[in-house]
Amino acid sequence: EEELVGKIIGRGGEVVKQLQKDSGARIDISKTSADTNGKRTVYLSGAKACVDKAKAMIDDTLNKARELTGTANPNACVIKVTAELVGILIGKNGETIKDLKKESGARIDISKESATGDGEERLGHITGPPQGVEV
Repeated sequence: EEELVGKIIGRGGEVVKQLQKDSGARIDISKTSADTNGKRTVYLSGAKACVDKAKAMIDDTLNKARELTGTANPNACVIKVTAELVGILIGKNGETIKDLKKESGARIDISKESATGDGEERLGHITGPPQGVEV
């Protein structure tokens, strides 16, 4: 999933480099294209034991990211927020986001790191009651 691939790649590719180093496998991730429906393919190569270890490490990384983003929770959603709107969404001293949380009853978290690695977008994670999570 496009919103989770950044967790595998990491800032400047640091996570994927560490995964390769720790597993001994080569990891290549396809580019996004219109015909993949937002999915990207992860290619693993190397000795079977290394590939198996890399797959397990990637699965673990994705599971942790899903827990953090709420994508494993049916009463959750993830939204992309452009960098210029983050400040508006949070508001002065966090007042706007506090009001949104209070009114909706949902938990709203804005990631500190870029969703795309270029600083253009950040992810907003919304969890809570179904009516509070609707976007």
